[in-house]
Amino acid sequence: SALLEQFLRDRERTGLAPATINQLRSHIMSAYNEAKRFGRLVIPNPASDVRRRRLLKRKPDYLKPEEVLPVLAALESKNQPLFAAAIYTGLRKGELFALQRRDVDLERRMITVRRSHTRETTKGGRVDVIPIAAELVPFLEHAIKTSPSKLVFPNADGSMRREDFDLASIL
Repeated sequence: SALLEQFLRDRERTGLAPATINQLRSHIMSAYNEAKRFGRLVIPNPASDVRRRRLLKRKPDYLKPEEVLPVLAALESKNQPLFAAAIYTGLRKGELFALQRRDVDLERRMITVRRSHTRETTKGGRVDVIPIAAELVPFLEHAIKTSPSKLVFPNADGSMRREDFDLASIL
């Protein structure tokens, strides 16, 4: 354990982040556990006694109001409604992909969030109602009008987008 702790401290001094140090510790712990499982090791896992590094939570970085429209304008028009909804509502990707027309009440300006991808509930396991910002209304109107299915943001064929759909690469 002392040798492993020293090894990790040496890596910290080279500038590795705490999360990376924790990953190294985890890989070493896994290797020892596998060796033990195959009967190659009979001593306790030395990584068990090595402390995990504390991770500092970073302050999230949000778009400023004046940055929203330029970001949306830089996207292809077919992607603008989805990203506008993400920006103005804060919905998770799976919640956006599973959003149905009946969940969007443009008259009352409310979205009911009740499902995520193939699950019949959200990640939090509850139904939420969130307001629709005035800036989002035209994007939602367009998405609903052009959608070939009951989903607000489907694939071109009307099916739900896959969970591994990479929004970051589009952005």
